[in-house]
Amino acid sequence: MRELDSSSVHRLIDVLSTIDHELRAIRTGTDTEERITLIRSKQAVLRELRRRKHRPPSVV
Repeated sequence: MRELDSSSVHRLIDVLSTIDHELRAIRTGTDTEERITLIRSKQAVLRELRRRKHRPPSVV
């Protein structure tokens, strides 16, 4: 079970990295709605990572 959790955490980190790259790419753009959407997505991923960090290990 721990491998599955580790794999999903790695996927979340990859998503976070992608969002960061997209935010950097549009930093100078004027599309405020796109930036807001990306920032909200980033916040959701960070919340999920924190939730997983504080969750007790699964018992198999």
